[in-house]
Amino acid sequence: MTGPVPRFGDVWTIKHSLVLPPEPRLIVSADDFNEEFHVVLTARIKDVDLPEDELTEPIRGYGAALLYMVEWLPRTSLHELVAAVPASRHELLGRRVRVPFGP
Repeated sequence: MTGPVPRFGDVWTIKHSLVLPPEPRLIVSADDFNEEFHVVLTARIKDVDLPEDELTEPIRGYGAALLYMVEWLPRTSLHELVAAVPASRHELLGRRVRVPFGP
């Protein structure tokens, strides 16, 4: 993959096909991991207005990241960097990512 390396808290789109629109995903794998390997851990983002809780992360303009719905994806499936969670929320986001899966 050329271009920027995905970072924790970034929102990238992925393309499934020529017919479906790009789907936003929140990168939840660690920066060290993202630089080293050819896969990233992503959380699905749904275009819904959910109340903020320990299993979701609001993504301005996109809806809510469902932190219990994660998926490994090859970095080559990332299409475009479109947004990011503010750095001031990274610590809280990291704690929320671990809630459904443990420490």
